[in-house]
Amino acid sequence: MNPYAAPASDVDKHDPILRRLAAFLILFFALLHFIGSLLYLRGMGRLVDAGGMAPLTVLLGFAGRLLLYAAAPCFAFNAARGHRLFLAAAACMLLSLRSWEFNYFYAFPHLMGAVIATAGAWFSRRATAKPRLDDQSNVP
Repeated sequence: MNPYAAPASDVDKHDPILRRLAAFLILFFALLHFIGSLLYLRGMGRLVDAGGMAPLTVLLGFAGRLLLYAAAPCFAFNAARGHRLFLAAAACMLLSLRSWEFNYFYAFPHLMGAVIATAGAWFSRRATAKPRLDDQSNVP
């Protein structure tokens, strides 16, 4: 035992468990979002064909979904990965959401995807944080 080591706390023991639970909840919600998006896929295609929605908006939302579906398993199985993917997914979905109008029911999958991606970015932020050089908490 190192006499100069910082004392252990209960927060250090529970934080990885809570982060792991949050990661698997985000993975679960991303899977639900994937299933829900499959239901809306045909309707979104019809909106683009009818000229009701710009193809760039749908493409940007689709890219955000792919980033979300890539980030969720990365974060669930390795807590240090996925943060930038979540941020990119949230940005793509929020930019595509700007063109959707809320009188269309098809806007809600983009909104929920953006919420899931933002939550993923929030929970994965501490896993990728680097220790600061001026941090003196470990000095006896």
